[in-house]
Amino acid sequence: KIRNSANNAWIELLQLDGTLTLEDGSASTPALAFRDDLNTGIFSLAADTFNIATAGATAITVAPNQRVGIGQTDPDRLLHLAGADTAIIRLENTDTSLGSSQLIGGIEFEKKDPTGAGAGIAGAIRLKSMSSVGQAASMFFATSNSSANDTDRMIIDFDGRVLIGGASSINASTNADDLQVGASSQSNQTGITLGSAVASSLRFMDAANDSAGHITYNHSNNEMTIKAND
Repeated sequence: KIRNSANNAWIELLQLDGTLTLEDGSASTPALAFRDDLNTGIFSLAADTFNIATAGATAITVAPNQRVGIGQTDPDRLLHLAGADTAIIRLENTDTSLGSSQLIGGIEFEKKDPTGAGAGIAGAIRLKSMSSVGQAASMFFATSNSSANDTDRMIIDFDGRVLIGGASSINASTNADDLQVGASSQSNQTGITLGSAVASSLRFMDAANDSAGHITYNHSNNEMTIKAND
């Protein structure tokens, strides 16, 4: 037995076969709390469920299926975050002197299947510093094929350009090339395909006209149209 916080009654703790048992409690009155902060602690919302409360509210839930909810008492995935404009994951690099190509943060996807390129990191999203003093950063997207795991396929560079299929910022024009596919050093072919059963087009716009020009292929009559100031 132990005394309660007001020291006016006894609380009985049951010990069964070496197990210390507590009342289930609630978010506002956790089963195990702190003397000077009685609405912060641990409790069980339901059978086979573990909860952590802060300030009288459910902060973290570990569900019976081992899914973890933060701000969510019924998580749908292994990790489920919920909140009004607050469901954000932040990855912070604490190095105050980043170097060129240094990893700032990332998410990696690993597989155990030994087929293809084998078990390992199958894909990733990584942010890297792209200068010796860390003032610029580019986002790298990696995937895998049958012969190689974790290969960079697309980059959004520090100037917002999209580089695909081996393209790099070194070869990109500072006046254009918002999208670049492939590099001059590659031996494989590169291309862009637009697919549709109706029509496919490239459209050009300026400040005065949302459709200042376009190149359109019409599939119904196999006609290619090039227009300006349409």
